[in-house]
Amino acid sequence: MVGHQPQFMPYIGVLNKISKADVYVIVDHVQFVKKYFHNRTYIKVHDAAQLLTVPVLIKDESFAPINQIKINHVDVWKRKHLKSMRLAYQHSRSFDRYFGKIEDIYSKRHEYLCDFTSELLIFFLREFELVEDVRISSQLQVTGKKTDLLVELTRAVNGTTYLSGEGASDYFDEAAFSASGYRHAFNRFQHPVYPQLGHTFLKGMGCVDLLFNCGRDGRKYIVNPEAYLS
Repeated sequence: MVGHQPQFMPYIGVLNKISKADVYVIVDHVQFVKKYFHNRTYIKVHDAAQLLTVPVLIKDESFAPINQIKINHVDVWKRKHLKSMRLAYQHSRSFDRYFGKIEDIYSKRHEYLCDFTSELLIFFLREFELVEDVRISSQLQVTGKKTDLLVELTRAVNGTTYLSGEGASDYFDEAAFSASGYRHAFNRFQHPVYPQLGHTFLKGMGCVDLLFNCGRDGRKYIVNPEAYLS
């Protein structure tokens, strides 16, 4: 199984990790981090990375869990995002097939950031034919922190092995996890090179870049990135 915080159209390294699991848990009950990818992503516009941000309402960013963060609908951010995506990808291979579907998700008035980003993510998981079993951590009655949280998530979904991203090595307690009786592994990801509009390939773009440029064929770059490193 894999757990990961909900991100706004995350880069494909996140999807690579999710693709290796039979259960994916959207970890929505942990702390929101300002100026992080919970509400930000990158798209490629004319060979440059452009940041898209979903504006949010934050009363106390030090303690607010992600699933309690509300979207600030005063700004015209939706129109700006869609305009930027159209400008960036209107000549891409799969723009006509997918832009309307993404526009439909944008057209809904989601109150909470997590509802919006999770619906988008599940859309990408479906289109790339990745994991189908998606759970929500706030519905699993887990309370632990760091390594204890990973153990609790694994237990809650009747898992046997937890797959972490490499960033988890900063806080992961191997002895504590081993004592739980579950197995653990770190995901190793190398960014593939895929067909992309423009003259210079940019790594780290949101997964919408891969979908517009490659359509469902983009799945191979997610599940087998080592075959497309150059």
